[in-house]
Amino acid sequence: MYAKIKILVGILVVIVIVAGGWWVWNIITVISEEDCDALKQKIIKNINEANYCSIDEDCIIVDFGCPFGCGSYVNRNADVDGMKAEIDLYNSCVGGICEYMCMSPREPKCVNNKCISLPPQFSPGEEVTIQGTVLENNLGCRVDARCYLRVLSNEQEIFVVYHYGEWPSCLNEDAANQGEKLREGDEVEIYGQYSKLGDMRSISTCNSKDYYIKKIV
Repeated sequence: MYAKIKILVGILVVIVIVAGGWWVWNIITVISEEDCDALKQKIIKNINEANYCSIDEDCIIVDFGCPFGCGSYVNRNADVDGMKAEIDLYNSCVGGICEYMCMSPREPKCVNNKCISLPPQFSPGEEVTIQGTVLENNLGCRVDARCYLRVLSNEQEIFVVYHYGEWPSCLNEDAANQGEKLREGDEVEIYGQYSKLGDMRSISTCNSKDYYIKKIV
């Protein structure tokens, strides 16, 4: 009789310990996620505030790694080691390092006391590769217009046409399928043919199956 009672008490104790541990673990996890996000926002703020200059030579390129950009422009006197230490802490917080597919950043210039990359100068008909952020995905080809992305790349807006609608035909179905999946805020790499009409810059991925659209984040 007493042996059975001891077994039941032991089982109850185990259940209480397991349940209590699960509850504590969940509380810690929630707090940890909130702290991780707060640390990420602090790092982004510090990187942005470290971007200042008086002359071109003040600007340097620092690769802080994912998710903090494909090469950041900061002042040469910025506390880079301190920011990297915070990034190491953030990576430990989220359980590892994410990865980017990045192009080499362009050399920075000091413009209006900010280190920036001057946009590249493309020629109409040239095959080009860009990286940028999707501002809009217009699905007009579903109603016989064009499907295109508005992409912000090197401080300029570029229209990326990945489907012409009913006519003319688009040779590159793979790029069209990839383009259709993208959403505002996605980071992308695009290879296609450049054109310019007035102030409107555009890239088409339709004219060759070698062209592509890749989500990189």
